[in-house]
Amino acid sequence: MIAPYPVPGTPIRGGVETVTYNLIEGFKACPDVHVLVLVMCHDKDAELKVADNITVRYLHQEGGSRKGELAGHGRKVMESIIDEWHPDIIHIQGNGSNFLLTDRKRRDITVLTQHGIIWNEMKQSKNPRVKANMFIAHMIERLKRGNVGNWVFISRYNQDLNSRKFLNKLTYRQLYNPVNPAYFTTASASRSKEGFKLLFVGRIVPRKGLKALLVGMGQSGLKDRIELNIVGGYEDPAYENEIKGAVAAYGLENNVIFHGWRTSQEIIEMYKDIDALVLPSYQETLPCVIAEAMALGKPVIATKVGGIPEMVDDGETGFLYDADNTTELVEVLQRFGSLSDEEMERMRRKAVEKARDLYEPASVARKHVEFYKEILKS
Repeated sequence: MIAPYPVPGTPIRGGVETVTYNLIEGFKACPDVHVLVLVMCHDKDAELKVADNITVRYLHQEGGSRKGELAGHGRKVMESIIDEWHPDIIHIQGNGSNFLLTDRKRRDITVLTQHGIIWNEMKQSKNPRVKANMFIAHMIERLKRGNVGNWVFISRYNQDLNSRKFLNKLTYRQLYNPVNPAYFTTASASRSKEGFKLLFVGRIVPRKGLKALLVGMGQSGLKDRIELNIVGGYEDPAYENEIKGAVAAYGLENNVIFHGWRTSQEIIEMYKDIDALVLPSYQETLPCVIAEAMALGKPVIATKVGGIPEMVDDGETGFLYDADNTTELVEVLQRFGSLSDEEMERMRRKAVEKARDLYEPASVARKHVEFYKEILKS
């Protein structure tokens, strides 16, 4: 498996790294499947034994850009490891520049999990440098995707964005992302006695819609009742100034708490005092943070974009609203704030039930193994 994987003791950053970690946890329940995870573009060479059947190797980046490394030195190192290991399946997590690691001669045994829709994400970025890098990654994907004969789509939304003509050339399966087993512990069912506490987890970038959420909070008339906890980090100083400016403009200094990045265990502890997850994104595929919140029995307030409506049943496991519709966002915040204890408990219970059915890691790992066997048979 070629994928990002966290160094022990450090926060997990980003959705793809989260999915890889959770899937590897699931593979611990599949002892007959031996997994070697190659982590490209790391700051040093290292090896980690995760379980008897799972090893992670971190490969040092010589220098220069990530794309240059994937096309040059990193690819050569990967090729030598593949020649030595002779894997039955090569599974790449993520798309874009990762296609530089693909090879037409291994098309039939290569699997790729498409986590993001780069073209759509590029439209949401305001940073010219970021947009340029995304455009290059998109072009690499367009040129190289014929090197991959087997695809995992993490949502129906992802799958439906591809043409029938393209899908007919593939072996593919729609498999939801797994959730860290630790999230299936029982979070505190206590409810904030005064108002309600929301949690946002993710990169603080324009695509995530945090500024729109702050505007909605400022206009909701609920300022004295809402606390917003933000876990994540900025990537663009200009956008950081926009967010801090919005907090000041709506007088939310006492309502918004920035925590920076946190480890999974720290986030789980935070959830004990949280009433709901909020995700005001303009574009998503299948956000891990929603599945994690549901596994802990937390309702979700989110936009109706990408694969989110597949995850959140409006009025049952949370509330959905149209992106950038401040009026609708305010209505949703007010509806959530008016839930009775019985309604909140019912929402929590349904969220956990759905999460266990779709996102339990050992179950998701076994479904991956079934897909691998299908590929090898064909």
